[in-house]
Amino acid sequence: MVRGKDVLDIACGEGYGASYMSQVAASVTGVDVSPGAVRHANREYGSDRTRFMVGDGVAIPSADASFDVVTSFETIEHIADQNRFLAEIKRVLRPGGLLIASSPESRIYSPVGSSPNQFHVNELTAEDFRTLLAANFAEVQLVGQLAMIGSAIVADDATQGGSNWTFERRGADAFEASRGLPKATYIIALASDRLNDRVAGSIYVERNEPYWRPDKERSDMETTVANLRRQVAGLTAQVEQLKREAAGGKGRSQRKQSKPAGLLPADRQAVTRRFLDSITLQVLCEEPQASKSLVFVQCGSTFDRRSLTDRDRPFDLLLNLYDNATPRRVNPGANIVCAQPGSKCTAIATLLQQRPDLLDRYDHVLFLDDDVAISTEGVERLFEAMARDDLHLVQPSLTAASPCAWPALKQPSVGQGRVMVSSVEIMMPCLSRAALRAAGWVFGTSVSGWGTDVLLGAYLSRTHGYDAYVLGDVVAEHERAIDTTRGPFYRFLESIGVDPNEELNAILRQYGLERMIRRFPPVTPAAD
Repeated sequence: MVRGKDVLDIACGEGYGASYMSQVAASVTGVDVSPGAVRHANREYGSDRTRFMVGDGVAIPSADASFDVVTSFETIEHIADQNRFLAEIKRVLRPGGLLIASSPESRIYSPVGSSPNQFHVNELTAEDFRTLLAANFAEVQLVGQLAMIGSAIVADDATQGGSNWTFERRGADAFEASRGLPKATYIIALASDRLNDRVAGSIYVERNEPYWRPDKERSDMETTVANLRRQVAGLTAQVEQLKREAAGGKGRSQRKQSKPAGLLPADRQAVTRRFLDSITLQVLCEEPQASKSLVFVQCGSTFDRRSLTDRDRPFDLLLNLYDNATPRRVNPGANIVCAQPGSKCTAIATLLQQRPDLLDRYDHVLFLDDDVAISTEGVERLFEAMARDDLHLVQPSLTAASPCAWPALKQPSVGQGRVMVSSVEIMMPCLSRAALRAAGWVFGTSVSGWGTDVLLGAYLSRTHGYDAYVLGDVVAEHERAIDTTRGPFYRFLESIGVDPNEELNAILRQYGLERMIRRFPPVTPAAD
């Protein structure tokens, strides 16, 4: 039912269901109210066909008639205004589009005398569910779902007709026989104004071994547990030995204490997540899209670079303000103006989570720092090269005088054309829509941005075959020296408990990039 279709999954959670559907769907967009769940989903399951964004089922952040199919499993019972929820689904469905939704059958899920589910606002009976859907869709089909342990015997010839019998144990020697699937815990609904597909019966098989041996599984698990206990005992002994050695060394040396190693990767990730979750994105200005390409600039509210803000430019401009800007101070030359604290990386990550439509509508996006100077013509040539040569990750070359971390990214020799590198400077990467969909999660791995340049290039190259290039005929200038310790940005990082060196090292360790950083970025001439 979703093969070759554009699908919206409402209340997508951590994203594995959307990922399953993306195996056959043309595209899947997951929406969830939890920024943490959306961040996890983009990191684990995001791809060029699967993306996730923060949104509410009663205010879906998508345009009218955007999807062929909407799925929403066990969601409607959590919503007070269920008619508004269905109206929103109807709005984003294309004509004749299909809703696939499920909800617990209240009489089975919450029988009289049972403890209610505190998170359910309004549970429905099958009749309630049908009535609600029929008020919004011309055709409705309901089927029951029951999770069970047992066996199934069904006809393999559909022409035999009739419904299946269900035999349900009611005691040691008693069974209740009934037609169909009685007492289904969940009701699955298909609703559309033109219901072309109807659900046939199906059986999910978790395992199909002819002789399942639970006693054998138990024996195997007991053996595994015993082995793990032995490993724990051995590690405990090693820890105790190290403690004794450390205690014995005290007093023999008064050497100066070394600087702590910093946060462990899990703790560092927690700091990053907490900061991302604390960000409130403000969209101060949003004009209709005027171009297929976008320049994103991380800047203060006084930014006024005429080469980019000129109204005759052949690209759209998004200014992301990191200071306390107000609409009165916003530069009128931008198509979109956002305000949010933090770094460029966290700004991109937050946009992809909370308003991905602001970026996803463009074929290419150039992410600039405000101290990078580039002409309107240079930006235009960059976008033209990406479209002409089907490039996915590029950057302008830097002038010889530009401070930068990787000298290989500076303007190549005359006539060398574009140059293939391992990755690009985080101060000015340009990504295609496909690359941003696939690797947008990278920007949420580091508040400081340290390490994201290496990870971005490595991930896109390894998983999608998207090589990174420096464009020799598009030149930019980095106007300020690189400050890695004392500037206001690094004071801000210190105030929120972020160590950029630790972020870099954690990314290198987690993704196995230690060797790559030592030779970053190797240069290979590429033909024009």
